[in-house]
Amino acid sequence: MLKNAIHIKDFPCHMQGFATDLEKGAMYFSCTDYIIKTDLEGNELKRVRVFGGHLGDICFYEGRVFGTLLGTPKPGDPWNAWTSYVVDIFDEELNLLDQKEIKYMTETTNGENPFGLNGIDGITVAHGHVFIACSIETGEQYVNQAILEHTLDFEFVKLHTFEVGNTPFGIQNLSYDPMLDCMWITVYGPDKSYQVKDFLFKVKIDISGYTEKYKISTPYGFQPLDNGLYYLSEHRGKYPHCDGLAHLYRYTGNGFELVND
Repeated sequence: MLKNAIHIKDFPCHMQGFATDLEKGAMYFSCTDYIIKTDLEGNELKRVRVFGGHLGDICFYEGRVFGTLLGTPKPGDPWNAWTSYVVDIFDEELNLLDQKEIKYMTETTNGENPFGLNGIDGITVAHGHVFIACSIETGEQYVNQAILEHTLDFEFVKLHTFEVGNTPFGIQNLSYDPMLDCMWITVYGPDKSYQVKDFLFKVKIDISGYTEKYKISTPYGFQPLDNGLYYLSEHRGKYPHCDGLAHLYRYTGNGFELVND
């Protein structure tokens, strides 16, 4: 039985995302500078420092944890002048197995960039392909969210764009939902008058647009589970002492209800 809440504690920066391995009873948390493994009771099993940049969202697929990583800017450069765009691949015990460069981002940020792409964050696997969500610039003209499709060998397939409206930093979490055969995206709340006022979107599996949107805030992690259950996220604390929580919710077909039983 899944816990109503899983609480991880004491890491420097905020939680970025989480993923579950229900078969083996494990959960993984991305915390910007660390990746943490717990059991499904919330007991911490392992914590590993991630070097070289900003670890974003993560997903679990066939015994591996995939996490987006933005390379640390050069000294004196702006905070988001990322030096690389890669996916870190870990095994179940958080050993780093490989890094895959996302060449599309390297080429786009050094050339024509009509959609204002400036980073990568959300990540998921669906129908045997890897999907990576892009960060976007702030600006009223950047109304499209962007998702990159790759093979499992990280060969580029396609850039998907669909109109949502501008959001702070673009998509934060991207999750495939096998029960509904759709994707979910989470975004931060607006800090500009023209930015969207919703936080969670149900997206068609062909990524041609969204079908539902909700004002429930969960930009630090979103994980579909079984039987209509989901973990949504909460951030607590501030640098250098942050906590993160995964709260159990039930999808009703027209919203989400907190599970208290």
